[in-house]
Amino acid sequence: MTRSERLWCAAAFTVIAAWNLLRWHTAERVALDDAWISFRYARHLIEGAGFVYNVEDGPLEGFTNLAWVLLTALAMKLGAAPLLFTRTLGLVSHLAVVAFILARGFRGKAVARGAAVVLAAIPGVTHGLLGLAGSGLETSFAALLIVLLAECLDRSDVLPAALVSVLLCATRPDGALFVGAFVLVLFTVSRGRALRIGALVALGFLGLVAFRWFTFHALVPNTYFAKSAHLAQWAAGWAYWGGFAQSEPGVVLLALALPFTWKQPSTRFVALCLGLYVIYVAKVGGDFMEYRFAFEVIPLLAWGLSRAADERPRLTLGIAVSALALAALPPRMENAFGMNTIDEMNELVEDGLEIGAKLREVLPPDTRISTALAGTLPYEFGGFTVDEWGLNDAAIAHQPDVPITFRGHVKLASNEYLKSRGVNLRLAHPRQCRCDAGCPGDWPQVYVRLDELRCVQTRYLVPTPRLTRLFCTDPRFIVTHVDCAD
Repeated sequence: MTRSERLWCAAAFTVIAAWNLLRWHTAERVALDDAWISFRYARHLIEGAGFVYNVEDGPLEGFTNLAWVLLTALAMKLGAAPLLFTRTLGLVSHLAVVAFILARGFRGKAVARGAAVVLAAIPGVTHGLLGLAGSGLETSFAALLIVLLAECLDRSDVLPAALVSVLLCATRPDGALFVGAFVLVLFTVSRGRALRIGALVALGFLGLVAFRWFTFHALVPNTYFAKSAHLAQWAAGWAYWGGFAQSEPGVVLLALALPFTWKQPSTRFVALCLGLYVIYVAKVGGDFMEYRFAFEVIPLLAWGLSRAADERPRLTLGIAVSALALAALPPRMENAFGMNTIDEMNELVEDGLEIGAKLREVLPPDTRISTALAGTLPYEFGGFTVDEWGLNDAAIAHQPDVPITFRGHVKLASNEYLKSRGVNLRLAHPRQCRCDAGCPGDWPQVYVRLDELRCVQTRYLVPTPRLTRLFCTDPRFIVTHVDCAD
């Protein structure tokens, strides 16, 4: 690029970045409960307990983002607040992708540069993508690593590609799909480089496998078993992609433009990645968090078209403008198999943080609880917690498989199992009600006051004399169907 082109590229980046940050702050500033699962593991790690969900339990990989947990732990060790750090890293990753899209397009003709500007704006306009970038999850960081891997197609040295590949596999299990696509496409360009990179990646991948085995005594994360990921969920998966196509037709339009620049290795890489990823996501049934899986590859698609824009500049510009206009349309959720918007998920975060902090305040430190809200509430509570959906509990995760009729968590803890773990209070999915009215239920219940009007309902599973005395005499609690007699 000439000096003038670099200045125009920098100006375009500044404007798009400012718009993205403003839009995130005003319209999509959300957080997702799952982020606090990583935070809890990271906190226990820096405290010396290891990769554990509960300090007294053994190591467990109740997450699918090992590298993200390690980065968060390092930041916490240095004194950073986990949500602030992960939000910052996520948004920086998002903006870095914007920079790569612009830099690629600005190496071409004037029309190609215009197409790059439009393509760089699409991720920030797509509803939910910005929110995920600042949600505390690793989605945009993984998207950046995929784009960095694509950038390595043009590099002659092998070490950067190998490092990015291993980091991507450690960040997301599906990272192996993109790494495999990279090596296959590179093999058609430079066999020697592909073999050298493949050998280094294989060593790194074997290192990850060995680490998992010796640390967790498992080859895959515990979440794999909790969600019965080995079962095919094609109906839910194809419904997921069909819903996404209706919600984001602009992204479909971008994908349909790929054949027009097929001679480019980068285009073949993007196309192969999309093909493999679509099949993978369809097999696992998609995700229940507003097309979170699909959002991971939108930046790669925009980068790929920007990279090849100089070959068909006018066509690329026309498609990019149309896709940008379509991206501004309101999203549509596919609810046949269950899906939540990120705004709905954000409300769970506020509830979980409040309830967890209140439980920490009013309950004895050795009280055992269980909940289906496995991130925020246990993180704030700080004490022993059973994750009722089994993501962070090996026994629940390895229960017999059940027919899958909806996305997400499919194995639920029984009262008998929770009693065997000594759980005193079962919160399930925390339910709030008026303190003067209560919630339905004819079992022993303890209501914890959040304020004068609101209480959260719990099921009193394993009573102890000390807890019963506390619940029956302390005005911060209300009990029903509990024997308070001495």
